[in-house]
Amino acid sequence: MSTSETSPTPSAPRRQYVNFAFYKVDPAWRRLPEDVRTQGKQEFLRAVEEYNGQVLLVPYSTIGIRGDCDFMLWRISYDLDLFQDMTTKMLASGLGQYLTTPYSYLAITKRSVYVDHHSHAG
Repeated sequence: MSTSETSPTPSAPRRQYVNFAFYKVDPAWRRLPEDVRTQGKQEFLRAVEEYNGQVLLVPYSTIGIRGDCDFMLWRISYDLDLFQDMTTKMLASGLGQYLTTPYSYLAITKRSVYVDHHSHAG
């Protein structure tokens, strides 16, 4: 038997998609009654939580730091389509109807060639 028949070929490392989406809340949102805002935030949260386990999400507040956006969502997934699906559902929520996206950056990563073979002394 040849070597290629007996040893499995290494699979290509899975690449991750990374998205940094910045959102600005319309000032009209703050003038809505509190119960409407609470419902809108809960709808937004449900839309985000639907993707637990499929999209890693790290939220950051930029309030008081930047004037052109209020928060940023750092999203990581192996499936690019999930970003679009998630965004569609977020923007359809009560809060989402008051959001604009001044910036959205997309990247793709690959696993470092040094990760599997590198070890620290000590």
